[in-house]
Amino acid sequence: MEPTSRFGRTRRHAALRREAKAQGVQVVVVRPGGVRTGMAAHSGDVSLEFADRMSPEHQRLHGGLVRSAVASNTAFLKRAMPAGKAGARIAEVATKARPRTRYTLGMDAAFTVPLARHLPDRLMDRVLSASHRSRRNTPALPGEG
Repeated sequence: MEPTSRFGRTRRHAALRREAKAQGVQVVVVRPGGVRTGMAAHSGDVSLEFADRMSPEHQRLHGGLVRSAVASNTAFLKRAMPAGKAGARIAEVATKARPRTRYTLGMDAAFTVPLARHLPDRLMDRVLSASHRSRRNTPALPGEG
């Protein structure tokens, strides 16, 4: 199913580009990687505060997952493109006289987008999961020693 859906997205973008061209409109696909925003930066604190309010049973069941997700997101955001830089790059692409039809934004997208074209979704999930595990530094939940 996943190659079919990828094929469908690619064809949908191509069809939109062709239809819009007849109207004098250029369609450019920008596939962003991680973008560092205030909302993303704040999400880890919010998640840890939420986890701190969980019952002891829920902390036992889900605390490790919350810590792991926050650690992974924190590590990811360190390498993510700042929002201002992402916006400037999109504006640059949008105002080119002859833009390419597709762009990636950020090193992670430059790596993952081509891989996703060729790997089945489950294998891609494993690759990304291994990448997250390799940089995990799990912080303690508030209230845990």
